[in-house]
Amino acid sequence: MINVKVSRRSWVCRVMARGELSGSKVAIVIMLMLLAVPVRAEDGLVSCPKVSPSNNIYSSHAVYRDSVVALEMGDAQFPVFLALYRKTDGLCVKKVVDRYPVEGSSPNVQSLFFEMIKGKENLLLIVRWEVNHRGIGTYGDFYKIYAYENDGAGWLKTNKEVGDMKSLRGIDGYQDGQSSNFDLKDAAAVRKYLRDR
Repeated sequence: MINVKVSRRSWVCRVMARGELSGSKVAIVIMLMLLAVPVRAEDGLVSCPKVSPSNNIYSSHAVYRDSVVALEMGDAQFPVFLALYRKTDGLCVKKVVDRYPVEGSSPNVQSLFFEMIKGKENLLLIVRWEVNHRGIGTYGDFYKIYAYENDGAGWLKTNKEVGDMKSLRGIDGYQDGQSSNFDLKDAAAVRKYLRDR
């Protein structure tokens, strides 16, 4: 959370110390400081980002017209999050769809793509974590496929049916000392698996 009050207060103190604010200007600035509320970095009305795959910003027109999804940096506990931006009156409403936690290592989004599942367009992400628990014979990469569908109001929600499928997560490497292969590491493999089931 960004605390607007702190930055404004320190600015006012510096300006007042230099004698640049006086009388009614100080009163106006203090009133503005009292009205300031902490701003959430995640949600709100913001400038619309332009589609730029190299900056992890993708069109999500398949889910909602004039929208984009973005993979953005989070905090230490959830280093990556997925946000949906919907255009409205020249700006965008931003809403965090999901956050991806540290699971022994930071998450790496391997792929982001759209796929029709049971007649609904879904956004799918393949997320990978490095695993290194050699003491118990488990190491390699852990993969998990996330799926999101339109919630009926133009936002994205977790597709619970796909999310509950145990076959859409697994380790590629070694698990409990045994070789473990996970084949759904790219969009083509996930699409084929979902279409064939």
